[in-house]
Amino acid sequence: MSWHNLKIFLVYFFLAILMCAIAVVAYYHNEITALYPDYGPTIIPSVLAAVIFITFFILWRENVDNERSREEFVSVITHKFRTPLTGVKWAIQMLRNNITEQEKQDILAHMENSNQRLMEIVDLMVGFAQFDRHLEYAYEATSMREIVDASLQKYGDQIHAKNVNFQINPSATLPMVITDKRKIQFVFDMLLDNAIKYTPAGGLITMSFMQEKKFLVFSIHDTGIGIDPSDRRKIFNKFYRSKKAKDTHTEGMGLGLYTAKAIVQKHHGRIWFESKGLGKGTTFYVALKIKS
Repeated sequence: MSWHNLKIFLVYFFLAILMCAIAVVAYYHNEITALYPDYGPTIIPSVLAAVIFITFFILWRENVDNERSREEFVSVITHKFRTPLTGVKWAIQMLRNNITEQEKQDILAHMENSNQRLMEIVDLMVGFAQFDRHLEYAYEATSMREIVDASLQKYGDQIHAKNVNFQINPSATLPMVITDKRKIQFVFDMLLDNAIKYTPAGGLITMSFMQEKKFLVFSIHDTGIGIDPSDRRKIFNKFYRSKKAKDTHTEGMGLGLYTAKAIVQKHHGRIWFESKGLGKGTTFYVALKIKS
């Protein structure tokens, strides 16, 4: 059962208990009033009425939040799909014209890029849906250095193409941690991808490891756009992207950090960040349990 469904169940369960309490109070109203004469005959009904109002207010807010999330979801998906689909439509129209072979190859390359973008959006949405449904996790002993190396192999070309400096601080032999490798790989890929996107050319990305009691803590620091103090409490919210992030990289969907937090919490770990403000870089941390 997802956390959302559990909340709904608990609210309605509490409401059922409340209704039973109201029925009991109504039935024994005279006896209760006689037992507590100082409270007067209207106090108990007033308290129950207030509790009912608060309960229905919570249900109303839950419904409003759900509706807002659905609207945000439709808006984000519509926008993200429209851009590459428009590119494909333009390419098809151009291919119908009398063009040179070089122009044809350029248009086909543009179509390939648009198709790749569509595939990335679909893959992200499928992955998000799976994580959001809390599918089963296959835990195993994992080398975090192997996870990081896999991320670097995947994003090495982007680091080089953007001319961003990169370093991993040397560390002793790292202990194994217990993870679902595929899902934790998503977290590390996303953090590295974000660091690359939001760090300007000539900037620096630094990865480090440290052991704190029963946890292995991974950190990734960048000298990028930083995080405004007003955005701190919203960074891990579903679909949220700060204005600075939208201005720097327009194609984000606001799902990466939300999903990463859900995955890390499922591992009984912790993910957090530090930033001194806009233009002062950001450090993200992930703490995972060490294999006992």
